[in-house]
Amino acid sequence: MFKIEKNIPLPPRAGDGAPPKYPFLEMEVGDSFVIPADDPAFRTRQGGGRVHPAQNCFAYYAKRGLKFASRSQPDGSMRVWRTE
Repeated sequence: MFKIEKNIPLPPRAGDGAPPKYPFLEMEVGDSFVIPADDPAFRTRQGGGRVHPAQNCFAYYAKRGLKFASRSQPDGSMRVWRTE
């Protein structure tokens, strides 16, 4: 049995008001930044490549007219460029 409670405020969603982790919106065309190789968000894809959640953001920003590209660096880090 569940107890019904009244007048309990809904807390904000996780991440609401939090600053973005990556500076996508602050970048101008030609700008870039590096995600360090030891960033815990890197995951290994089947086939050996590595992927980072920042790469998943590219499609989200593309809908807003911003385009990005990323390349793995020799030290294992990933550099992200704004291309449009």
